Amino acid sequence: MTKTWYMVPVRGGSRGLPRKNMRILGDKPLVSHALQSIKQVDAPEQIIVVTDDPELKAIAQNEGCRVIMEPQKTDGKATLDDVCLQSLPEIQDFGAKDEDILLTIQATCPFVKPETIAAAKEKLQKNGGSVITVMDDRHLTWKLDDEGNPTPGYEARVNRQMLPANFRESGAVIGSVIKTIKETKTRINQPIQLVEISNKEGLDIDDFKDWAMAEAFLLSRKILFRADGGKKMGMGHLYRTMTIAHELAKYSPVIATLTNDESALGYDFLSQFPYRIEKISSDKDFIALAEKEKPEIIFLDHLATEKSYVEALKATGAKVVTFEDTGEGAKVADLVMSDLYQIIGVDDDKQLYGVKNAFLPSGFHTTKPVTDVSNTVDNILVLFGGSDPLKLTNRTLLGLQNIGYKGKVTVIQGMGQKDNPVRLKDYGLSGEVLFNVSYMAGEMAKADLAFSSAGRTITELMYLGIPTLCICQNERELTHTHASQQYGVHNIGLGSLVDNKTIENNIRFLIESPQFRKNMKARALHAMEGHSNAAVLKRMINHLGIEL
Repeated sequence: MTKTWYMVPVRGGSRGLPRKNMRILGDKPLVSHALQSIKQVDAPEQIIVVTDDPELKAIAQNEGCRVIMEPQKTDGKATLDDVCLQSLPEIQDFGAKDEDILLTIQATCPFVKPETIAAAKEKLQKNGGSVITVMDDRHLTWKLDDEGNPTPGYEARVNRQMLPANFRESGAVIGSVIKTIKETKTRINQPIQLVEISNKEGLDIDDFKDWAMAEAFLLSRKILFRADGGKKMGMGHLYRTMTIAHELAKYSPVIATLTNDESALGYDFLSQFPYRIEKISSDKDFIALAEKEKPEIIFLDHLATEKSYVEALKATGAKVVTFEDTGEGAKVADLVMSDLYQIIGVDDDKQLYGVKNAFLPSGFHTTKPVTDVSNTVDNILVLFGGSDPLKLTNRTLLGLQNIGYKGKVTVIQGMGQKDNPVRLKDYGLSGEVLFNVSYMAGEMAKADLAFSSAGRTITELMYLGIPTLCICQNERELTHTHASQQYGVHNIGLGSLVDNKTIENNIRFLIESPQFRKNMKARALHAMEGHSNAAVLKRMINHLGIEL
């Protein structure tokens, strides 16, 4: 059976970054990052460090690797092919055979993964030739012709994502069969096989700028979300997840969601955003994903969790944060967040609750609250969530029809209602019906009066100071303390218990009571004064005892 040998060439000198190979990156010398990745694939005895420096020799030996000292032949002028050919006799003295594989690994690529090394090894075992790690580097490029004139290096001027793949060598891993290298005097032999890697994994440290980038990568955190949504359970969990993900975007969070029939709508929504979205079919699937990813923080936004489920997630070493969690899992979570109500049975020091701990979607903090209240209501906004199971939109429009409302009506319907949109003309009303609004704050800010159920939309309307009539979609919403007069919200109760005449009378009352609406606005703005997502996130992270 053939073996794989690994040559890691490291010089003591470096012009761009003095003595970079032994410089401490994180908690260990730069060269140790690559060596420890290789050791997860094969035995350290198969790793040959070629160096001209006694300190690097000592580091390699401490890692259990073998060392070839070649001070005259590693002065920075020789190519890696040259170093490889010069070192082959001694590598074979260590036991390497002609039919064995030799992979050269760059110590200056500290983020090369064991999985990448294993994939390169497997390709050579199956097909021979050569293997090279590459990164997709497609861009609009220009070349110079024989006369020095610039000519486009592309056929069509299109967006970068639409260009054909253009792979650039990373240098992290290059390999071939020893016999072939000896015959051709190069590591690059047909058939060429490519292993595509990320920009992070392909980072090749050459100067202080590269080093700063490597340090930034090391400071990054692995963050995993689980959020489900659909016609029955609504879409609010997904909206909040995306808001927090945007705040933590620099950490490239991973988002998992159920993809059964009930939750398919949620996956379609998440797929619009530039994050890695993982499909799961059960809690067990998510636990397996967490065990694989080993995140530092796990955010759970799918209501009641079980104790064993949260304990299994914590066993991965992650801090677990749940939202509005009324299940037994909340009692063992590291933190429970709820802007809607206090969680009974969870210690106060393990939860943050109330409107001050709400996350507002992108766009709200750049939209100024409306400070004036008109004596007349000329613009009405109706939005009852992603699915509106009680058809509160239709009942509100009927109430507006019955009182003879003549102003503009804007209805915002969720993705779950797109196949069954309301028609304003059926109610003798004028305005527009919108779907999947990207700038919700802008639409809300136009309203003199809004109608909504008791979810997070209420908090958004409060932030902008929009007087709101609230009708609850279900009994759970009755427990949402933010949808109350204390915060400037006129809540008339559970929709299934409120008749149409009551809805109509309350609409008329709010339209005809400008002073009451002014009081509602003042209370709402006071409750949300000074709010920011960054402050909520900082409060939450501090509670977990983590530095981001």
